[in-house]
Amino acid sequence: MANFMKLTFVSASTFFRMQRHFIVPTIESFWCRMKQHILEELHGKEVVIMGDGRMDGPGHSAQYCVYSFMDLETKQILAIEIVDKRKTQLNSPFMEKEAFRRGLQKLLDEQLMIKEVVTDSHIQISALQRNSPV
Repeated sequence: MANFMKLTFVSASTFFRMQRHFIVPTIESFWCRMKQHILEELHGKEVVIMGDGRMDGPGHSAQYCVYSFMDLETKQILAIEIVDKRKTQLNSPFMEKEAFRRGLQKLLDEQLMIKEVVTDSHIQISALQRNSPV
């Protein structure tokens, strides 16, 4: 149909090259500035954060886990952490725990005063919170 209408499209390699060199860096730059602004607004305040992870596939076949933290009051995203199964000895069930641990540590490194953490009932995260010295 595109040929019939004499429409032209960029090739897949051109699209991915544009994405890699222009689109992704622009989005990353905006996200870093936005995240820094949000963390500055919350500096010195006690916050309740909510977190949850999503897998790219079901159960043991998932390759990636994306874990997000959000401020309960402002509903703004505070952190996003992506974990590859290869970083957890190819063990998919451990990805959510690892992503949670990394994301929470980054928020603590930013000196965010975390009053409470709300998550789903993931067994390994519950165990991690139970054994935490904080």
